Amino acid sequence: MADLSRLTMRALYPRYYLDLYGDLKSAFGEDVNKAKQHYFEFGIKEGRSPNPFFDPEYYMRLHGDLQTAFGANNYEKALDHWLQYGIREGRRGTPAFHLRWYLEYYPDLLNAFGLNSHYAAFEHWLQFGHDEERLTSPEGLRIKFIDVNVSNNSSDSISITSTGNMLSVLGISISLVSLAIQLQDRIKERDRDLDRDLDRDRYIDRDRERAEREYEEREREFWRTGPF
Repeated sequence: MADLSRLTMRALYPRYYLDLYGDLKSAFGEDVNKAKQHYFEFGIKEGRSPNPFFDPEYYMRLHGDLQTAFGANNYEKALDHWLQYGIREGRRGTPAFHLRWYLEYYPDLLNAFGLNSHYAAFEHWLQFGHDEERLTSPEGLRIKFIDVNVSNNSSDSISITSTGNMLSVLGISISLVSLAIQLQDRIKERDRDLDRDLDRDRYIDRDRERAEREYEEREREFWRTGPF
């Protein structure tokens, strides 16, 4: 992993990390230095989420090409990819933060940065989007920092809220992995509906083609034998 220490320091939000995992909170309390040490030594290998934008288990599950390239449980490679390529490619890192959607959903961002400027959109959210309470996912989720200082990752509290009825998440009491599974189930259900619609359309097309062939055959037979 290229320059792991520098990259993970950028990625890790220690207070978020402590709040998300009860075992760490019980063991370390509010000690962010111990949280950092744990993530570097153990958390990254265990597939723990370092921030609200990236969950390695979700990331690998969602992006099958990375599983093929790195293996399903190579979470260090997953983090490395997200930091070096995934953000710029607009890959979704958690259920709560869909960067490509964020860029395309807001016309002012799309006009300002262009279609593929996902890193610029990410920086926009860090600097302005959270203060403007912009949505961060198509499911109506919004990541909200309270008393945040983005420059040194010293947010005192992070919550994920929902503006709609589909999801209702307050605080970090629900794991991002379970949320990912819920969303993936909805995606699979939608895909099944689409498949059913496609099958129905294919059936209608086959019936139409069969009727047209029968009509053409009767027409040829009519002109071959003559009307009398």
